[in-house]
Amino acid sequence: MLIILFVSITSAVAIADDEWVYVDESSNGIITHKYYVDETRIRFDGKFVYFHFLTQYDSPVIYCTEVKGQHCRSFVNLYQGNCGTYEIKTLRHSMYEGELGTKLAYRKDVDVDFKDAFAIVTRNSFQELGLDYVCSKKK
Repeated sequence: MLIILFVSITSAVAIADDEWVYVDESSNGIITHKYYVDETRIRFDGKFVYFHFLTQYDSPVIYCTEVKGQHCRSFVNLYQGNCGTYEIKTLRHSMYEGELGTKLAYRKDVDVDFKDAFAIVTRNSFQELGLDYVCSKKK
């Protein structure tokens, strides 16, 4: 119930109003990824933290949605994380044609059955970057 309420509240906030804070970047030699966290929507609730994490590509990525030929420059995931156990799960995945989460191309809530499954954060992954950053904000 709390998750549904949180997702509803955070979905009502316009992406343009987000305050994306640069966290880090990586490159595979072909494309560079820059990573951002929206500091205005980090929420701690007991043992959980909820946060939006944006990945920005330096050039458009082909076939970012179910629409053939559509290109995207960024995507935003809404995560639920556990700073104590270092686990994370995705609640929503959104793809954008524009930079920093502008011009929505595709949005998908994660299937309810999958939402129950937490995964241990992989070392040196973008999820690790995001969880490290938001957990450091806990008072």
